[in-house]
Amino acid sequence: MPVKFELLRVVNIHAPDVVEKVIAFWGTADLHFYVNEALRVHGESLPEAAKAALAKIVADHAEEFPQHSPTVDASLQVPPDLAANDSFKVVNERFSRIGKRLAELWGHDGCTDYINDLLNDTRGGRQGFPPDVAIALFRLESAHDAAFPHLVKPSSDIWSTYNKPPA
Repeated sequence: MPVKFELLRVVNIHAPDVVEKVIAFWGTADLHFYVNEALRVHGESLPEAAKAALAKIVADHAEEFPQHSPTVDASLQVPPDLAANDSFKVVNERFSRIGKRLAELWGHDGCTDYINDLLNDTRGGRQGFPPDVAIALFRLESAHDAAFPHLVKPSSDIWSTYNKPPA
């Protein structure tokens, strides 16, 4: 059984930039997504040994960090309108824990608050979401508001107060 460092060395020979990101994403839910993207981008130029090493790295990561495994929770009931939403697919693929929580909250009072909490760091020290995920979260908030207008809370921030159309 090859050790992680040997696998990384095999990949490093052909794609050192990929190894840097794999190391950076180790222990996070983003590793699986990144490796799939790297294979899509670099796949033609990588020899089979490097592709096999990346596959083994993903498998080892899933074993070591099962909470970040890309497997779908069969018990999770995603509302059909949410499951069909492309923005949900983006978020759920990259951050399955967030996708699961969105599925639980979809159509309920706390969904918009949850998305706002994700987008507005109150704990400090966070890096933020990749741009495509942040945009997807904004779109999900808008979709939720459109689908459930009775749950929309009036906004009292400075932007909504002063950016009202003239009466």
